[in-house]
Amino acid sequence: MRNIAKNELMSFYVILTRYWSPCDEDAISPYTNIIVPQLLERRFLKSLWKTIYDFRRFMEEQVKDDMIRKYVIANLGAANPDYRIYIVNELRKRCDLSLGEIFIIPRSNKFYSLSPGTVFTVYINGGEKKIDTLLLQKDYSKLYNKVAFYVFCKEDAISSVRENFIQLINEPFPTEEEIKDIGTQLKWEM
Repeated sequence: MRNIAKNELMSFYVILTRYWSPCDEDAISPYTNIIVPQLLERRFLKSLWKTIYDFRRFMEEQVKDDMIRKYVIANLGAANPDYRIYIVNELRKRCDLSLGEIFIIPRSNKFYSLSPGTVFTVYINGGEKKIDTLLLQKDYSKLYNKVAFYVFCKEDAISSVRENFIQLINEPFPTEEEIKDIGTQLKWEM
């Protein structure tokens, strides 16, 4: 197998699927055929923003209405995945993407200043000072939401996804009843 990889310069995924496959190639789902190469060949999806600072700037620039922005952040960053599934399915249709080529991942923002048991101090001018008294912005929870989310997609689809995502989040969301059970069901879940 080492000679095959050297001589033919094949990726690990090609070797794995060509020479060691637990089932017929037709039995492997299209989702698996997209996800496995991404992982094994380290062709990771790209995010529309990288940090909570970029996220905040993006949301403030693209969603001018404060109430809509709060609604979008609350629903796409929530534990319930229904609205994320809805947005992903809409983006897949509008941007001609397949399952596994776009994800919305929620995250929580935790700041040391919000934890009462955590105190950071520094020694300055012969005395100890709490670090949150030295920083200009003291209450990060007012600046940044406790939840956020990332939108990951193929690198060549970023501009299309960004444009369509902005349109989608500025449109009224359907009700929870309208989007209930719209998730994609995989073969092994049926």
